[in-house]
Amino acid sequence: MNFFNQHLRTKESLTGVNLHKAISLLLLLFLLTYPPQMSSKPTLDTMETQGRGFSVRFEFKIPIVIINVSNETGYTNNMKDSIVARNVGNVSAYIEFKYKVTPPNPNITVEFSSNNFVLSPDDVVETFVNISVKPRTIAGKYSLSIIATAQSYPPAAQNPISYSQVYTLDIYVSGKAYSLRVITSQPDGASVYSEINVVQIFNGTENYIYRGYGYDITFFVVEGKYRIEAWFNGRKRAEETLYIAQNLTLVLQFSLIRIYDIKVISQPRSQQDNLIFKFAVANEDPLVYKRVVDIVAFVYQKNGPNYVVSSAHVATLTIRSTMTESLIGSVPAPNGTWKNDSYVLRLVAFCENVVMENVSVEIVITVITTGIIIERGYIPIIPLLAVALIAGLIGYLPARATTRRIKPVSRAPFRIKCVGVLGRGVLLGMHDFTKRKEFTMSEVDKIYPSLIALIRNMELLRPASWFSREHLPLAWSIVTEKFLIYPIDKEFAILLSTNAKVNERDLKVIRAVKTIAEFVRRLHAESELSYNYIMKHQLEYKVYLRRIAEFIRNMKLAAQG
Repeated sequence: MNFFNQHLRTKESLTGVNLHKAISLLLLLFLLTYPPQMSSKPTLDTMETQGRGFSVRFEFKIPIVIINVSNETGYTNNMKDSIVARNVGNVSAYIEFKYKVTPPNPNITVEFSSNNFVLSPDDVVETFVNISVKPRTIAGKYSLSIIATAQSYPPAAQNPISYSQVYTLDIYVSGKAYSLRVITSQPDGASVYSEINVVQIFNGTENYIYRGYGYDITFFVVEGKYRIEAWFNGRKRAEETLYIAQNLTLVLQFSLIRIYDIKVISQPRSQQDNLIFKFAVANEDPLVYKRVVDIVAFVYQKNGPNYVVSSAHVATLTIRSTMTESLIGSVPAPNGTWKNDSYVLRLVAFCENVVMENVSVEIVITVITTGIIIERGYIPIIPLLAVALIAGLIGYLPARATTRRIKPVSRAPFRIKCVGVLGRGVLLGMHDFTKRKEFTMSEVDKIYPSLIALIRNMELLRPASWFSREHLPLAWSIVTEKFLIYPIDKEFAILLSTNAKVNERDLKVIRAVKTIAEFVRRLHAESELSYNYIMKHQLEYKVYLRRIAEFIRNMKLAAQG
């Protein structure tokens, strides 16, 4: 500006042309000094900034590639398939689902449980999909495309970012339909509420076209090959593959009683010892009540065709609702003698003579059966006998003066705290002298749950003495208390609780226990009390428990409360 003022002062007059040039020069200087305006067109940098952090993933949980349906019945999957939208970016997204049928047919539709929604960063939304083919749809082949679209939210004014993913399947519509009735049950006939899947095998693909829940369900299918699966608690329990060309009823059977985790815990130390093992039994049926299950063992040599131990009773369980039990069992030596060989141990669960479970495991038996044999030269028999006689006299005379007979003696008086009666390994009832009260089987199960498990493990370990004339009590000490089990007959036994310092081999203790067992045996015989009768009349059996307790008090063996 100073330059123009000076120039004007040096000139006395300006012509019209000079004035026009001056105005043009002023306008040029104004434009050069004014800040430039930003362009509204997005540059590459602004587009990259807008798109950074936008990331959406779709997962189509639709296990169908081909559907072959009848136009008599149509088809619907009842919202059992789904699409999972997952926003793994830091920009919100607008989600939209659409579908397209080629050639177009209004009888083929797709419904979405949710649509046209905003998905925030790190959010996951599962949208259920219902694919439907209405009855009386024109026969033919159709292509169905399910389109999932995500767009940045809020959308940009120009060049919005979007992402699409398409899932395509073929639909064959044909004529006649057949009914497929599926029934699921246990081997004993009890119904099982299951998840039933119908898999259509078509053109080299497997398509889960139907899923139902129940124990007696009817599906409608066209002619073709199918696999029917029954699931329970997330595990496939049974399946059947078949070709359907007519109305069909299919029965799938599987057991909810399982035997597993079979392990040997004590190898036979001699050829005549029992093999002791442990195993687990589980019942997954919550609706069962007082189902009696017998566990029976079979043993056969691995390379032999016949059983060497057949139908050896291991345990008897009364199942109530769902449960899991760890048990200990034993089997006798095959024909009285084990051999160093590989055997197969098979455990079978019977429920009213119906096989509910059958599990086998291979075991290897190693028994030391040979001794060390040393061969010597000939020794004259007469000098050998003379030396043996002299040595025996030398040892006998000093030992006679120092040897005494040691008898087992208890370090505490034999006083009974509790008395109970066992039947087939189950505690039928119990009298507590300290509480002066009787308990039925169900009451004991609630008040002393650990005692029930202890008894089941103890009663299975029947000692060899129980099979001879003079029995010895089976004892188990826990801290300051000792539990004794003594057989009454082949079906019943008594349970006694006493001080841990009582010696179960004390002759006075054995005589007292034997007397109590004999009294209970006579009581059951006179009153005609069987196992099944006692199980059905629990409250009535309390009267007999009081008589047993009174008999023990008269023997002055009852502990004081």
